[in-house]
Amino acid sequence: MKNIKFLLMLLLAVCITFCEKDVSVSPPDQPPPKGSIIINSYPQEFKIFMNGKYRIRNTPDSIRWLGDGAYEISLRKELFLDTVFTIEVVDEGKTNVFIDLSKNPRMLGDLSIKTTPSGAEIFLNDSNTTKMSPFIFRNLLPDIYNISLKYEDHEDFNTQIAVRSSYKYEFTAAMIDSTIWEYYNIENSNMPAKVLTCIAIDNNNVKWIGSRDGVISFDGSNWNLQSPSNSRLTHQVVTSISVNSNNEKWITTIEGIGIA
Repeated sequence: MKNIKFLLMLLLAVCITFCEKDVSVSPPDQPPPKGSIIINSYPQEFKIFMNGKYRIRNTPDSIRWLGDGAYEISLRKELFLDTVFTIEVVDEGKTNVFIDLSKNPRMLGDLSIKTTPSGAEIFLNDSNTTKMSPFIFRNLLPDIYNISLKYEDHEDFNTQIAVRSSYKYEFTAAMIDSTIWEYYNIENSNMPAKVLTCIAIDNNNVKWIGSRDGVISFDGSNWNLQSPSNSRLTHQVVTSISVNSNNEKWITTIEGIGIA
């Protein structure tokens, strides 16, 4: 009986020894750093990169949980040069940054507009600039600008131009005399395509016009577009059209020839 008690006490002592060896205590969790950077810009919606990594944030926004130290910030946006600067976070404090890119000449661009004939009124984004061609608009913020040119007895000319940082865009437009020409485009008519490639006139005075969207027929009043989705046209990009003596239209596309 004494032997059994001795063995039990020995086993208990061994268990206690092993349990003591297995027990470990983790160090207490350290609180996260409290430093932050708040970044705003003019114009806004610049992508924010920190130390080369996009933070999935656009200006204005903040980056939080930063420890003390120097951080490289890059602001990036299409048409603009990158803006790079360094911010120092001290004592886990809050740092506010505002970047006005309109004050940096390197961020701006120029736009030169010329017309034939000269003297056309220039509109930017539907606003009359009171300027006449030729004219150079200097120090514009990068953007895509809607350009309208108006000249008496000529068709209005409309286009879009992308202005970039540190770049001068030179644009020249030939104004069409409406007293001589009857001019058709997608804005002043029901023409169903913008990029045209060729034209032929059949025996009934119907105009057949090739485009990158199919073949267009125009009888003087009605516009009709034939494409692979509604005709036997082999491809939507038409390269040439010819009319034979039987008034058949031979239409060439980038994938073959068809007869209409």
